[in-house]
Amino acid sequence: MRNIFEKLMENIESGVPAVMYTLIHGGGESGLPEGSRFLVCNNGIKYGTLGADCLNQLAEERAKVIFKDSVSQTDIVEYRLSEEAKAIILEDAYFPEKRIIIYGGGHVALPLAQMASILGYQVLVIDDRPDFASRQRFPWAHEVIYADFNDVWSEEFIKEKINPFTSVIIVTRGHEYDKTCLASVVSSQARYIGMIGSKSKVKSIFKALENEGISREDLRKIAAPIGLALGGQKPPEIALSILAEIVARENNGNGRTMREVKGGLLE
Repeated sequence: MRNIFEKLMENIESGVPAVMYTLIHGGGESGLPEGSRFLVCNNGIKYGTLGADCLNQLAEERAKVIFKDSVSQTDIVEYRLSEEAKAIILEDAYFPEKRIIIYGGGHVALPLAQMASILGYQVLVIDDRPDFASRQRFPWAHEVIYADFNDVWSEEFIKEKINPFTSVIIVTRGHEYDKTCLASVVSSQARYIGMIGSKSKVKSIFKALENEGISREDLRKIAAPIGLALGGQKPPEIALSILAEIVARENNGNGRTMREVKGGLLE
């Protein structure tokens, strides 16, 4: 039984959502082993069994819906085995913690880190200047890393932190640094990659990366220029527009007003 919990932790640490099903009542005379467990992972891998194919199939179908909705939850599931007996199953869904990695510790990164922390993200800030990569400057961040942008991607611990529940925001102090950071993460598993900059700057960097062998398919995934068109120009307003785009991406939102979506009360 210990092995199935080890598998659960391996998947969560690798950024793979999983749902653990535990049989807490086997239906009396059914002979199903109470306490048996069945783990369903979002990469198609399954471990263990609830003791009956019908229960395993039920668990897999429910897990598909949970993975689609991306909501951690605990529930009790009942399944009628016969007219006299029903199985009762505990359903526990586990999702990796949402993370935001910010490349650059400048004026936009400050409100970004603070707002992202309020929204419940695990925040990691990277900068190549010691004064900008400090705990004093970013008390809201879970981690602050002082490293050269050219070298940071070679560190395995950074690669391990980027999974389908990670958003990467590139807001360094110059085009060349932005290009370096984007090149390192463009092919990663990150759910969202955004880079700040004007349309002309973005086109220039995209062209340079394409000449270096980065595919257009990868470049099309990049949110650049970054953020929703809220119209604000101050650092906190820019940070808000970036996080609004990330939240919309995570929840399949479209950025429209709720009045447009729900309809005006006087209409």
